[in-house]
Amino acid sequence: QTTPFGTRDTDRDGLSDADELFGGSASGLDFPRYGAEPRHKDLFVEVDHDRRLPDVGFSERDLSEIAALYAVGSASDLKNPDGLPGLRLHFDVGFAPSDSAHAGLFGDWGGSGRAQAAEYKAARKQDFSPARAGYFRYVFSTRRGRGQAHRDAVTVNRDLLHRTHILAHELGHTLGLQHYGHESWGKQNCKPNYFSIMNYLYQNRY
Repeated sequence: QTTPFGTRDTDRDGLSDADELFGGSASGLDFPRYGAEPRHKDLFVEVDHDRRLPDVGFSERDLSEIAALYAVGSASDLKNPDGLPGLRLHFDVGFAPSDSAHAGLFGDWGGSGRAQAAEYKAARKQDFSPARAGYFRYVFSTRRGRGQAHRDAVTVNRDLLHRTHILAHELGHTLGLQHYGHESWGKQNCKPNYFSIMNYLYQNRY
């Protein structure tokens, strides 16, 4: 017997149907304008940048590439009520798209900007609005290191050749994804039969 889903969060993405349909009244976030859909899983991401940099350093093409990696997620695993595959990404990056088709992919939604803290965990605490916690993941764009994730926060070096793959990988960690896939498959990284952006063996081969 199938147990019906409740309607409070139909797609079980952590955002209530009311927020996705009418906006977050308590937080002032306009989720319908950002492209939210209560029958398909959405992931919202705020991107801030190091205070020594002029902008986030990710282009419209970069953001499209990252979104495309998530758009092919298994329909059977994700169980979107609309029956379609993938997780839809939405980035607050501080600038508007040139292509109107990307209006739900990214935009200037009032959060993205220059972080005052110099490190991503500190920036997550100091420069990320508490009203966005639980709604948005947090990304800190810098020119140092490579990429890391801690809870709902990520840091990524915007100057690296594979920056889009690194950001996609680290966002996966904020969703609880690991390097080895399902635990029942074994916890080894670099498995040749686990074709995923989360696997170091394939991270830069897409």
